[in-house]
Amino acid sequence: MKIFKNNKLNKINIGFLGVGLMGEGMVCKLIDTGFKVYVKKNKNPETINRVKLKGAIELKTLKDMTKKCEIFILCLPNSRVVKKIINKINFKNSKKKLIIDCTTNDHNSVIYFEKRSKTYNFNYVEAPVSGGNLQAKKW
Repeated sequence: MKIFKNNKLNKINIGFLGVGLMGEGMVCKLIDTGFKVYVKKNKNPETINRVKLKGAIELKTLKDMTKKCEIFILCLPNSRVVKKIINKINFKNSKKKLIIDCTTNDHNSVIYFEKRSKTYNFNYVEAPVSGGNLQAKKW
């Protein structure tokens, strides 16, 4: 499915954090539709290596990712990990960014992330995913 092929939307750089079972399929679909996707190594280097073979670009630091990317997609294990990432990101001196959070978060954390977005110059969208890694690869 080539949704945005040859569209100016695929000129947007996407930073993807959480390239695990679900994230791997999501990154591959983004690349298939023409987006430039940047990833950062995590606990499982095998999935990072596989998406790099598909065209993902690995960055060494979160700071590098904040400089290169307009959109960040998070697909992390839980709210605690999301909070660590969001507390490390600082977009104060940059153009407004978008964080799309596909993590299944608890309600209080989502309220915290939304408040943090106002202070640190980013838009926050909660978009939890379900269906498993096979659907992420298929659709």
